[in-house]
Amino acid sequence: MSVPDAVSAVSLENLHALHDSPLLCNLAPDLRDELIELGSPRAWKRGSYLFDEGNPIRHFFYFFDGKAREYYCDNAGVEYLRRLAHPGCYIGLHNALGNKKHHSHRCQALTTVAAYAWPVVGFMEYLGRHPAIGLAVSGILAEYFEHSCRKNCLCRKPAARSRVAGYLLSRLFCVDCARKCYRRRHHCKYHDCKHLIDLWPLTQAAEDINLTRESFSRTLLTLQKDGIVDCDHGKIAILDLNALKTISGIG
Repeated sequence: MSVPDAVSAVSLENLHALHDSPLLCNLAPDLRDELIELGSPRAWKRGSYLFDEGNPIRHFFYFFDGKAREYYCDNAGVEYLRRLAHPGCYIGLHNALGNKKHHSHRCQALTTVAAYAWPVVGFMEYLGRHPAIGLAVSGILAEYFEHSCRKNCLCRKPAARSRVAGYLLSRLFCVDCARKCYRRRHHCKYHDCKHLIDLWPLTQAAEDINLTRESFSRTLLTLQKDGIVDCDHGKIAILDLNALKTISGIG
């Protein structure tokens, strides 16, 4: 039996790393080798991009060597780090499973990077035929989002302003309920505003993100002075949603 081209192009050390990776380690040997054959080894120089914002989502990667950063920029050009990728990391796997067709952020090599790349289209077709691969993907994504949650957890934000902005965004899932509650208790001067939130009592809201009630209230007032929200006894009208997303750093 001949050795698949993709396998022969990978060093023995990197081949072992692939075999031990979360995506492949629990697969049957024949299925594992077929999946390796589906991809190919790639390399990038320091400073180059594995993908850039707006690029079509065509591959995801498993890192052998090097370091890269995933980040995005706001409208003012300020950079926000999503995470650093090291050997053993998967990059872009969650993108392969999403509905978006283009990358919403960037991945830049900080050193020379060696990785294994799988084409999204071919992988998704293969995934549909082999449920065992789906279980492995679920495990990888669960770990990825756990780390992402820990990094972006609101109570870990160093600035109260970022915490409060992120908290307000997190409450938008119940906008319809909040709007009814707001109007029932209080006449809303922003009757066309779609983003109305009832945060009463403020003490509970402050405790949710490890702030004192005084710090929470003071931060809301600064947001009000900047024209981003309007506050009235725990009833919040969000006037500038994009500004709130920028302040939160996770929007």
